[in-house]
Amino acid sequence: MRRYLAVFVFCCLTLGVTVRADEHVLSVNHADAATQWVYGGRRSLVTGEAPQPGKDGAWRVHVKVKNGDLVLFTDSTVVFENGKDEVDKVWEVAEFLDGSKGKFGPLTDTKQKAFYKSPDKALLTDEPSKETGRPLFLIRIKALTADRPILFASGRVSHVDQARGNKHFMFGAIELDTTSK
Repeated sequence: MRRYLAVFVFCCLTLGVTVRADEHVLSVNHADAATQWVYGGRRSLVTGEAPQPGKDGAWRVHVKVKNGDLVLFTDSTVVFENGKDEVDKVWEVAEFLDGSKGKFGPLTDTKQKAFYKSPDKALLTDEPSKETGRPLFLIRIKALTADRPILFASGRVSHVDQARGNKHFMFGAIELDTTSK
């Protein structure tokens, strides 16, 4: 009887920890002249005249998370700028309800490799199959620290020079929320 009670208490504690995780959704706004990440009513901005991969700044949309939270990226492939250093340490690919997981790999496009500060560290999420349609990629934050945000960009447009000068779009940063709830 004690063993069943211990298992029941453990399951309740596990469920309680799981329920506390917040979910954050980043979507893409294609309606304006500049394609943008959108999160919580805030939008990513253009970088200005010089591209700024590898740096954090006001042009990035910032997502404040706690360790254990889930972050869903929709409507664009994603470049995790320091992904090889972070995957399975700072964040991990999480399963969808159907048990499937997003996939990623290294940068292979020559323009992307030339654009990013550390292309050998970057990871790019896979394009969706024709059956699944729009891109979806879900990560769980594992061990994010306040001094090193997860820098990300669009795998489709961030590295492409825009017609209106050398401006680049769709950058973001996931940072640790240090405020207490």
